[in-house]
Amino acid sequence: MAAAAGGGAAAVSEAERERRRGLALRKLARVFGGAGAGSGGAAAAARAAERRFLRQVARMTVEPAVSEAVRARLHVITNSSSEEEEEEEEEESEAEDESWSGRTGGPAGPSQTGCSAPTSGVPAAGSGRQAAAVGALVRDFVRGGRPCALEPLCERAYWRGLGGEAAAGPDGRDSAYRRSSPGLEKCRADLGKRGFCHVRLDSDAGAGTSGDAARLLRLRRLLAALRGRGYPPAFLYMFDEALEIVRDLALFSAAALGCAPSDVELERSCFAWALDPRAEAQNFGLPHRDYSYTESIGPGGSPTVVCAWTPLVDTSPENGCLYMVPRALDALWAQPGHPNHMRAAVRADGKELSGGTCHTMELNFNLAGAQPQILRAGDAVLWNGNTVHWGGACDPDCVEPRQSLGVTFRRRASPAATARARGGGGTPAWCADGGIPFEELLSLSTEERLRLVLRSMLLYSQWYDLAGKVPAISRLVEDAAVR
Repeated sequence: MAAAAGGGAAAVSEAERERRRGLALRKLARVFGGAGAGSGGAAAAARAAERRFLRQVARMTVEPAVSEAVRARLHVITNSSSEEEEEEEEEESEAEDESWSGRTGGPAGPSQTGCSAPTSGVPAAGSGRQAAAVGALVRDFVRGGRPCALEPLCERAYWRGLGGEAAAGPDGRDSAYRRSSPGLEKCRADLGKRGFCHVRLDSDAGAGTSGDAARLLRLRRLLAALRGRGYPPAFLYMFDEALEIVRDLALFSAAALGCAPSDVELERSCFAWALDPRAEAQNFGLPHRDYSYTESIGPGGSPTVVCAWTPLVDTSPENGCLYMVPRALDALWAQPGHPNHMRAAVRADGKELSGGTCHTMELNFNLAGAQPQILRAGDAVLWNGNTVHWGGACDPDCVEPRQSLGVTFRRRASPAATARARGGGGTPAWCADGGIPFEELLSLSTEERLRLVLRSMLLYSQWYDLAGKVPAISRLVEDAAVR
């Protein structure tokens, strides 16, 4: 390899820089690698320390590769952190926005009748101050506040009007959906052997008037209605049809984890995608792991976290299907201490983690082993949190771009630990640490659903402008300021 021009005697070689970088990453892995897993005070303290350190690195670095790795790791930590941890970390950055967002001074449950109004005018549309103000308002709501600007979104009638006959909040009907699958044992075996598995429907969701087909059709129509009103796909979780699918996925995930449905909980992070062949889509196209091996696999090698993804249309490489790397072809699958364990791929063009086009990547896995996940509408793929995967891009000439839902389940902690994480037995899951129990999935109120959706938007806002992606909320904020 040719020497760098003008390097001089004092210049540090590329090999030496790589050696030093690897040494530093190994030291960090020893400090943080296993300490942040699990729950409890020690784990929370470890996560807080790692978050503070990584945020300082993110502010100071000018290296795209470093920024990339830090963003990916911060996303993982945020998914595992409590509201108290997040609030402690964000206090300083939100201080100048609090006077506008009108905080109420503490969490409030859905029974709260009053709402907090902004104390000054909203910044100009499209400005950086407006984006910060919208973000502060959303964070306030997620933590239990009731900003007046978001009051309309807490009404079931608002979403029923938007979605027609689709419901948005429990209405007493029996919406539980029953599905059986003779292949669940094979699914569990595949999850352990390959790192991912498929769940097939018993009925043909693509034809006829079956329950599957009708539900998928309603969800596609709801998605079109949401996008027409300025809401991103994640707002599908406001509706019963999406939560019924989440319940189905919870049943599958419990079987894959080898436990009863009552022993799993939904992480407070749900997302949805609707690729657009005319635009740069948020398809999370950089290969990545959602979690490290330590965070995904428990004692004895049994999984503790399962991610689930289901398309609303048939998927193929042309319309942007998901890609998975089998465990046997991933040398770092069970190597959490390796500096590249959480760096499955790093962009070499300096762009952000998702969105846009990247022609050059540094890959730390066997690309030749990647497998496209070609699924029928309504089928699902489940994977261990540490399995490398990514979303494919949509062909510009594609007739039916990919639309999909994605959620994460984990083994539920003991009742005592869950109560402690929630801040006491009477505190809802969306208002404190801990996931949403299986038995509560279909009984979430409209306000609880909105908190789940907006919290998920915040988790993914590292990759895009929150105000720009939810123009409907920006308009509500502007209207509230005018009133």
